[in-house]
Amino acid sequence: MIDTPYGFMPSDAESAVADGTPTPTSTNVQMSPGEAALAEARALRDAGLTAAAERRLRDALAADPGHAEAHGALAELFEDDGHAAAAAEQFGRAAALDAGRTDWLRGQARTLALAGRPEEAVAACRELLARRPDSAAAHRETARLLLQLGSAGEAAGHLREALFLDPFDVDTAVRLGEALLAAGEPVAAIEAVQPALRRDPDRPEALVAAARCWIALDEPAKAERLLHRALAADPEDRAGAGPVLAGLAAVPAGALSRSYVRALFDGYADRFEEHLTGRLQYRAPEVLREMVDRAVRGLPPEAGRRGFPGAVLDVGCGTGLAGPAFRDLASRLHGADLSPRMVAKAAARGVYDRVDVAEFHDALAAEPGAWDLVVAADVLVYLGDLGSVLAAVAGGLAPGGLFAATVETWDGDGCRLGPSRRYAHGEDHVRQRAAAAGLEPLLVEPVSVRTERGAPVPGLALVLRRAA
Repeated sequence: MIDTPYGFMPSDAESAVADGTPTPTSTNVQMSPGEAALAEARALRDAGLTAAAERRLRDALAADPGHAEAHGALAELFEDDGHAAAAAEQFGRAAALDAGRTDWLRGQARTLALAGRPEEAVAACRELLARRPDSAAAHRETARLLLQLGSAGEAAGHLREALFLDPFDVDTAVRLGEALLAAGEPVAAIEAVQPALRRDPDRPEALVAAARCWIALDEPAKAERLLHRALAADPEDRAGAGPVLAGLAAVPAGALSRSYVRALFDGYADRFEEHLTGRLQYRAPEVLREMVDRAVRGLPPEAGRRGFPGAVLDVGCGTGLAGPAFRDLASRLHGADLSPRMVAKAAARGVYDRVDVAEFHDALAAEPGAWDLVVAADVLVYLGDLGSVLAAVAGGLAPGGLFAATVETWDGDGCRLGPSRRYAHGEDHVRQRAAAAGLEPLLVEPVSVRTERGAPVPGLALVLRRAA
């Protein structure tokens, strides 16, 4: 008989004699000291005697320091007791001793994350993926850790792989949508989430994720409907639809989000120039260059300008249509745009000294007082009230520097968002905001720089000057 934590049980030999089978020799059934200690430790752990189990596991490792199973069992014991760092160390030792046990690598990644060491956890996940590239679970865990580290784009890549390996997993599709949204790709995000909603139309997490995408794409009505569906499906609101709905109500009517503008132009980049210069007869760069030349000629020598060639920033540069028009005025010509795909096309033009992905205000704040000329061709139509816009321009201009821009206009006061999702600005609004920012209007002239449905769009072209 064998004495166990659960009482006396027949030994293997006794059972064999009882049923008439040959008894194995002692050399076949005898365990090594390390294996015996490991077996006893597991029984003690199952009985809830964790302190005694730890002692026996340490006995097993003292007898055989290279016993991978004992390291793994000790790691599990530490994890259960909440000692994440100690568990990670033991999982790492076990995984190093037995490359075939990917569960230990997964345990190491998990406990490193619990111990507040996400970079090391990602490294363990990458080692796991090197051994098991077909593990959807490993890709999901790697993505979760990368999101924790702020690497949303890389996380999205792993979630795409996980979804390829497990295409019907709705949770992975939702996580992919959230990662793409965090990476600033709302169009790709909604494309990832919508198939999951078709498979499970009442999944609250998917409904909320899709709503967040539509908010980023400036479609609040679609988002609101989805959020109400999420609340109906789960009145306890474990997916967090309520706070998103409250935040949506707090957004000013008509405000265009950065994500919306970026998504718009990322999707528009490949056909932008053909559409703008062909169908819409766009000519803002030529109009602004002619006005800058006239404004410069009209300035007296004592006006305090730095003169040209000077530092020129094409903010909201798009694919770089304005670059050639102003290249000869520039000792250095920089471009900036919110859309990465537009920036790539502008850089490929070979006209700019540098092109950055940056929002309007951020691009100007990057080099305060640096620019002799800032150009914004067909950009202010996406920026609404011009108060903070022109204040940012004034902050970016050198003393005596010029700002050349186009706006669409209307007969009313202030600004309004039209059906085309572009703002129109009243002339009084432009002049008042310019004065408040300390910008002197040198030229403000009515002009149409594009057509819409075959008709000229009323607008203004302006050249403003920062006081010397």
